[in-house]
Amino acid sequence: MVKIGTLVLDGSPRVAVSVRDGVFAQFLRAEKKYGLDVVELRIDLFSCLDEQYVITEIKKYAAFPILATIRSAREGGGWKKSEKKRLHLFNVVIPHVHAVDIELSSPIAKEVAQRARRAGKTVLVSHHNFMHTPAKPALEKILKQAKSIRADIVKIAAEAHNLNDVRTLADFLLTHRQENLVVIAMGKEGVVSRILFPALGSFLTYAGLEDGLAPGQLNLAQTSEWLKKLYPNKK
Repeated sequence: MVKIGTLVLDGSPRVAVSVRDGVFAQFLRAEKKYGLDVVELRIDLFSCLDEQYVITEIKKYAAFPILATIRSAREGGGWKKSEKKRLHLFNVVIPHVHAVDIELSSPIAKEVAQRARRAGKTVLVSHHNFMHTPAKPALEKILKQAKSIRADIVKIAAEAHNLNDVRTLADFLLTHRQENLVVIAMGKEGVVSRILFPALGSFLTYAGLEDGLAPGQLNLAQTSEWLKKLYPNKK
């Protein structure tokens, strides 16, 4: 059984809302009516990366399951400093959150995963491809590599240029649905994946508060509207 904080990822569609700093936690509590399940803190996009500022910002979300991300610029994030500094910031953050997301491509991935696991936190290892959708054998290689560093959840997000790309990701997800996956087809062609892939076994779908932070990402209100229509028994 995989959890983020007290939230059990049990196959019911779960919505992670990606936020920067400066969002009022009271506002997010009001947004729970739309089905907000997890707060993904995009620390790489914070206006200030001072340790005390970051910790103070994290503590605003104590009422929520928190997934912390410090996404590198190589995979679409805002982090442009050294990996040594990023590892240090992860070490500062880990005690205050329930889960972390580290890219498989990062040289600090194994160490972040180990430190998070030692602290009893859930480890999400991610791969983002903003150019194209890899073929199924390449996706399976990514999964194997992420599992080799003991990922609790493996996230694969890839740009979809057509419906065949969406089908490739859907086929991969169905084949490996017991492997604790989050799979997303990014871009305009991939919007459908953000609503339908939870039915195929994807643990999380991501939404923005007002605007998405990734290509093809819907906002929370839009996501909620579709999920209510398609998953009437969503918890």
